[in-house]
Amino acid sequence: ECESPLASAPAIREHGEFPLAPEPLRFPVYLILLSLLAAIAAGVGVTLIGAGWFVGVLAGLVAFIACQVIVSRRLKRRLEPALAQVKRQVEAGMLGPAIDTLRSVLPLGSWVPLLRGQLYAQMGVLAHHAGKKQEALEYLGKSSRRSAEAQILLASIHDRSGDHEKALAVLAAASSSQKKSDLFQNVYAYVLHK
Repeated sequence: ECESPLASAPAIREHGEFPLAPEPLRFPVYLILLSLLAAIAAGVGVTLIGAGWFVGVLAGLVAFIACQVIVSRRLKRRLEPALAQVKRQVEAGMLGPAIDTLRSVLPLGSWVPLLRGQLYAQMGVLAHHAGKKQEALEYLGKSSRRSAEAQILLASIHDRSGDHEKALAVLAAASSSQKKSDLFQNVYAYVLHK
């Protein structure tokens, strides 16, 4: 694996490590926990009735997959109408209600991996377009570092506010998950060069 040309940039060498660490999993993901519990229960139950450990492992695997599929479909049925409503609201220019709709879906982020960070990213972008800078900064700060557009927008807001170091720190923290994003790498190189 080749090293990114940005890793040896003078600004990084000069400033050392940036204060933002890799994004931790802040919230439990109930879907995975529920699926693991179902798998363990099925595996132990089948093994205890005398079917053997191999059949118990297979039963656990089937229970894990079945639980994932069933709960994911139920969550999808709750999420899709809300996202369709957000799309209609944005198309109508109603950014405030669109943010409120996304905010109402946030509790599902505890069930679906990576959803909460993506919702915050979308809320931040919408708040920025609505002209609410502080709200945008709050949402984008909570967004996933995997969302290149959200991290670029957050860095550009900081840079336009004159906080070049904070913009650089945001981009540096997100760069490990953005190795394949050409747009992100180009923006990062531009900010480093500035």
